[in-house]
Amino acid sequence: MEACLLVKEDERQQVLNQLSQRLAQPIQQITQQFQPLAKSIGHIGTSLYANYQECLEVERGLDDLSINEYVMLPQRLKQLREQRQAGGRERGKQMTQDAEMRREKVIAMWKSLESTAKRDRVGIIVRNTGIPKSTVWRILSKAGLK
Repeated sequence: MEACLLVKEDERQQVLNQLSQRLAQPIQQITQQFQPLAKSIGHIGTSLYANYQECLEVERGLDDLSINEYVMLPQRLKQLREQRQAGGRERGKQMTQDAEMRREKVIAMWKSLESTAKRDRVGIIVRNTGIPKSTVWRILSKAGLK
């Protein structure tokens, strides 16, 4: 009787092995399509966990603040915001100055090349300055030199 049970168990195991071998490739084809999604979900989960940990650290820091420091938080945030905005304003001023220098350079080159054809002048300016052709034409038209 026990030998009969062992034979049936072996047959059952063989059938299960054959079934798993037959299903292995179709299952892999199905799951393979979802691997990038699973990785993305994993990355999102990791970043959410990191943000959660950061929030806990900030919360612990807020618990340690005195009342005076806690009251000063809005002013401190305002100061930090002003510092960031000041950096942006400085960058804007620098970009404006760069654009003005570029304008002056294009106009000076245009006037120095008066003996050549307009089309050729623009090509020479583009090649020497690296400024796009449409920008050169726009600068010249605004200056009334076109």
